[in-house]
Amino acid sequence: MNDQVLKPISDYEKINEKKDDEKSQSDPYKKLLRRKACNQLEKYERSLRNLESEWIHCDEVIDMRELLIENVSLSDHHQIALITDFDRSKFQNLKPQGFEWLKEFTSSALDFSLSSETPDETVDHFVSQGLKDLTQLTSLNLGFSEITDKGLNILVSQGLQHLTQLTSLTLKFQTCFELTDKGIDNLASQGLKCLSKLTSLTLLFRCSLNITDEGVKSLASNGLKHLTLLTSLSLNFDFHKQITEKGIHELASHGFKSLTKLISFTFAFPDSEITDEGMTAFVSQGLPFLTDLTSLALNFQKCSKLTNRGVENLVSQGLRYLTKLNCLAVNFSSCSGITDKGMNHVSQGFKYLPCLTSLVLNFAKCSQITDEGVNSLISYGVRRLAHLEFLALRLDECKVTEFTISNILRVFRYFGFILKEDM
Repeated sequence: MNDQVLKPISDYEKINEKKDDEKSQSDPYKKLLRRKACNQLEKYERSLRNLESEWIHCDEVIDMRELLIENVSLSDHHQIALITDFDRSKFQNLKPQGFEWLKEFTSSALDFSLSSETPDETVDHFVSQGLKDLTQLTSLNLGFSEITDKGLNILVSQGLQHLTQLTSLTLKFQTCFELTDKGIDNLASQGLKCLSKLTSLTLLFRCSLNITDEGVKSLASNGLKHLTLLTSLSLNFDFHKQITEKGIHELASHGFKSLTKLISFTFAFPDSEITDEGMTAFVSQGLPFLTDLTSLALNFQKCSKLTNRGVENLVSQGLRYLTKLNCLAVNFSSCSGITDKGMNHVSQGFKYLPCLTSLVLNFAKCSQITDEGVNSLISYGVRRLAHLEFLALRLDECKVTEFTISNILRVFRYFGFILKEDM
């Protein structure tokens, strides 16, 4: 997804006639609508590239106090977001005085994923220097790679348990091959359970191959279940072959049911073994209880066992209850079992979403989707969305002709975009 190029309407030839262009230029409302759509496209493009925050890269780390003074402009409210690449040799020089100075601030973000030495030792040093003393923190963003259960337990017992004022927490675990169910259970039961004030939580587990259904169950029943104030939740299980329908069912039934205040929910389970039964468990045990959602993003990319029945259940047992949704993004790219019939199910679901203003659908590399399915999606689905201001579709490597794409862009010329991979 990172390599794709966003193709605006103006990049396609023979779509808009010259007279229509001249007319639109004289219509202030259409100009405004087009500008709003372009702004949303820019936001979507940034999200594709994972630009969740401004990154500050520092070559020298002597102590955190000096680092902050040199590289960060402080706000009037003493809130700060610091994200830096820590090399082990430099990180060892981090002094307690830096943490003393950090006590004045309410938000910190640090990335240790590029640390060149043992991650567990890095975490131990970081925590021992004073993380638990930052009791005023309301926002914390941490990134790790190759951390083990030992390092995670240190972070939890000597760090997170003491940060009870946190309202926003982001933890990213990338390529943590030795992280197991035991570590996840400790994170949930000893860490998340203590953070009752959290309103925003992001957890990313990328290629943590030893996490199984038991770990997911612990995360739900021992952690998420107790975070009843959450309004924003993002869960990413990227490339987890050991998690099955059973784990997804436990996550939904023991975790999501309690999160009735959620207004924004992102769930990514790409390149997994999920089947139609797993999709049914996910939507039927979770989504009907999240009726206040206004934003939903689902990623099932490369889930080859999903078929049209899974898509139908997503709509009939999930989306139909989310009548307040403003923004919807669904990624079914490279799901070879989805055909035109699946597109028809999606189009039928839009009748339940009268408030939708932003729609992103990715069916790239679904080779059985043809003009028939796309035309059904547009004619019987998207046209029902009276308040739609932004539409983005990915259809590359589908059996869709340029004629159909041109028609889509002509109908939705003021806010429609077709996303293409960079050739």
